[in-house]
Amino acid sequence: MTKLKAFRLDSKLVMKLSALSKKTKRSEKHFVEEALIHYFNDYEDAMIARERFEDPHTELLSSRELKRRLSV
Repeated sequence: MTKLKAFRLDSKLVMKLSALSKKTKRSEKHFVEEALIHYFNDYEDAMIARERFEDPHTELLSSRELKRRLSV
């Protein structure tokens, strides 16, 4: 199911979005959806990392120790 959302974008973003859409023959909707999906995934990953970093029970490893444990 889709829902309609209306919002304003900076004119430079609109021009880039429009140009990319025309160049690739894909809809502007496609690029907005893809951008939001990637943004939300990255944001969720960052929140998980932050929670783990702030958890006093989480074991923090240096890159050297991580490589040693992974035998890299």
